[in-house]
Amino acid sequence: MASAGRRVVINAGAVHIRDRLIFFDTRVRRALSKAIYGLTFPRIRRGKLFHYTGVEAFTEIAKSGKLRLYSFRKRMGNPFEGELLNLARLEGWHGLDVANDDPANLHPPGANLFYTSLTTAGKLWDFGSVRLRLHVNTSGKMAQLREVQYHASGDVTLLGKINKALANEGFPPILPESSYRMAAYSVPDWLRGETETRLLYLHLDHKRGRPVNDGEFDYWPVRLGITNDVSDVTLTSIQVNSQDALDQVRKAMVGTSLNSIVPTLIGAPKTTPQSATPRSG
Repeated sequence: MASAGRRVVINAGAVHIRDRLIFFDTRVRRALSKAIYGLTFPRIRRGKLFHYTGVEAFTEIAKSGKLRLYSFRKRMGNPFEGELLNLARLEGWHGLDVANDDPANLHPPGANLFYTSLTTAGKLWDFGSVRLRLHVNTSGKMAQLREVQYHASGDVTLLGKINKALANEGFPPILPESSYRMAAYSVPDWLRGETETRLLYLHLDHKRGRPVNDGEFDYWPVRLGITNDVSDVTLTSIQVNSQDALDQVRKAMVGTSLNSIVPTLIGAPKTTPQSATPRSG
């Protein structure tokens, strides 16, 4: 950790070595997890980002005044994209793969993770003809905003380096707190062109409500412009890349809470980098 620029003080009495894993007392466990994953997946407390979407999806946003955070199971429908499992395989965590392959599992991995895809890139029009400019604030909220990291097979993360050093000394590995959630921020390197920042909410307490289903996938609605426990999201501008999209967006906004925003046409569509493949979300 020191060589990575983050020193963590660990009292020997807080360390508990077992056969398969090293455990830590709560305070140390949380500090260590925050240090490791804070370096690997830096957290963004607030920011202004783009969300690309299609006219049909935008119509739903305008009608409801809500942004949908979709279940990770929607993303995991394409196994070759490695969602949630990419980091697990890299670190040697076999539990997620086993649970994901179990058809009898009523609560498969990703079912309680809800996300939406954001970016700071301004020319990803293949992902949708409508570009929403959002101000996202997760400070003190339950959702987290982090840049997705692109890991190729064989990459060694900071955690991987730590566990390799432990193995060289004959010790079992560590498994930091929040590893399940952090796995949602790692995808294969060939998707690097997406330059994605992900707003992610881990839903654990049904007392806070239950997800909504659109007929195929669960999602968690976040009302725009209204403070809430998950994340504050404010829509500041709407841009489109064609006159047809502009006409449809204007029509969709009539009589909605978004009608005070004037959508703008910003020119012909641009293509995404060749390495980027448009994905839903």
